[in-house]
Amino acid sequence: MNCPLCGCPAEVMAKDYPGYRESSRFDLYGCSGCGSAFAWPMTVDDSIYECIYNAIERVPGYNRYYLYCLNIVDEKSPLDFLCGREESYWAVGNALRERRGKGSSVSVLEIGSGLGYFTYALNRDGFDAVGIDLSQDAVDQATRRFGPHYFRSGQDVAAISGRSRFDVLVMNQLIEHVPDIHRLLEETLALLAEGGEILVTTPNRSAFPRSTWDSELPPVHLWWLGETSLRYLAERHRLDVRFVDFTDFYASHYRQRDPEGPPRPGRSVLDANGRIIAPLDPKESRNPISLFLDVTGLLATARAVRDLLTGRKRWRGGRGPILCAVFTRKAEAAT
Repeated sequence: MNCPLCGCPAEVMAKDYPGYRESSRFDLYGCSGCGSAFAWPMTVDDSIYECIYNAIERVPGYNRYYLYCLNIVDEKSPLDFLCGREESYWAVGNALRERRGKGSSVSVLEIGSGLGYFTYALNRDGFDAVGIDLSQDAVDQATRRFGPHYFRSGQDVAAISGRSRFDVLVMNQLIEHVPDIHRLLEETLALLAEGGEILVTTPNRSAFPRSTWDSELPPVHLWWLGETSLRYLAERHRLDVRFVDFTDFYASHYRQRDPEGPPRPGRSVLDANGRIIAPLDPKESRNPISLFLDVTGLLATARAVRDLLTGRKRWRGGRGPILCAVFTRKAEAAT
């Protein structure tokens, strides 16, 4: 079939691949043009997100977001707290602070704000930030925890936020969930102020050239995009794009790099009835000793010594498993 993103021929990489729910199966394709991988059928299952949010403290891969919600209100600098934990927050936080440091105005709209802690962290850091999300439940939870900075997608942005356009739009690991990325960008651009930027983070297929699918299973993630994919999006929508360099992050943060080898088979997270197959214990996840070792850097040091002795590799340099693209309108498009 042809790639839904660029229209170029796409080859089957895997047939009948396990989905996020045990009862679902997908075909995985790789595009010869834009370098994207995508799942087919490309349909969104809202019931899966309900299962995730209803038990998020026990869902592998998502429970850390729950922990951020619990811990962030006690942090003196919530944005520094998040920047120290994940590449995506580090990239977006640094880009926003750099823009502010140049004297540029910085009103921020986080699209897909989820549990709300990142929008909260931006407000605490002095940014004028609001968040939108498709889930009314997520909006309600975020408002209860962090204040009136959130609203549901489809509501009148201007009436609620007091503005119709924003200096920076943040899509933090969002586009891989969306079937129609072109429509998302078109709607997003309508909210961008003159001279504004769109910050997009997403799992980086370019970092795993030999893997079939090293991302959340479909239909939670429908796309696995790389730098070539985002360059195509920029050209298609008459945008300029640059990529954040992660060298400084990986110099100071330990991230183990999986050894090169055959693709890892996917393992479903939910059973056919929506129950978590291997639930995490939230009490163990909040182990105070582990948190202390992580915050002080001692855990990273111990891991680095272990990997030195065992020959394991860590991520280094400007590119890694997460990429961050900064989109701006081309000069001729802006006029």
